[in-house]
Amino acid sequence: MEYIFLEEPGHYINLNTTTLSWMEACRELYRVLLQDKVLILNLYRSMEGRTLRKYMFKALQPAILKLARHLAADIPIKESDVVFVADSYTHGMIGLLIEWLDSNMSEDFSSDLDKFIFLLDGSMKPALLKMASLEK
Repeated sequence: MEYIFLEEPGHYINLNTTTLSWMEACRELYRVLLQDKVLILNLYRSMEGRTLRKYMFKALQPAILKLARHLAADIPIKESDVVFVADSYTHGMIGLLIEWLDSNMSEDFSSDLDKFIFLLDGSMKPALLKMASLEK
């Protein structure tokens, strides 16, 4: 089971982070998981949650980190802090996806996903500025 999520993520999901925004990557992950709902729920129930979280992190984090780096281009901030901010957003998205899995992948999730994206949209640059202020 781990093989599906950790060794072959490109086979299972093709998130091209050079063309997808972090919001599109989140929505694409949702669509792909929903297409294989029965398989995903069976895997989720039979595997250690940490394995699934690793897969989700591997699928989402590059798109979110790409955005964070872009937004931080004109901010005097350490790369490790940029990664920290991107990882925080990634973990928030993963938490929401885990809640969705716990609800048996309810069809109503797209509304929650849209609200989550709306809530976070535009908040990353202020978060990066706040992290940069710690360095002064």
